Amino acid sequence: MASTSQPLTIAVLGATGNQGRGVILALLAKTSPAFHVRGITRDPNSPAARRLLQEVSHNDRLNFATANVYDPSSLSRAFTGVHGVFVMIEDGGPGGKIESENHMKHVLESRPQHP
Repeated sequence: MASTSQPLTIAVLGATGNQGRGVILALLAKTSPAFHVRGITRDPNSPAARRLLQEVSHNDRLNFATANVYDPSSLSRAFTGVHGVFVMIEDGGPGGKIESENHMKHVLESRPQHP
């Protein structure tokens, strides 16, 4: 259990996507208690990650960790020392199970596009 004298860290999967970014901004806006946020992404040097860091440059409570949802050991490393995790789960459509990264790509490609 984390000490109450130190800020708790919340890991956010999909940190550079719309949902993850929104959760990160909400957590960083919260000041009592003030959470540290570990954004989990496959590429912490991506343009989206750099934009997010620039957007919250006034806030030193955000850092990124590299992990891939298809690599359990990378997730284990990324979750070390965190108090909680935010993850948005895609149900994968009929059958509701995404078993590979290729299946995830298919799910994303088959979504209706919004203007």
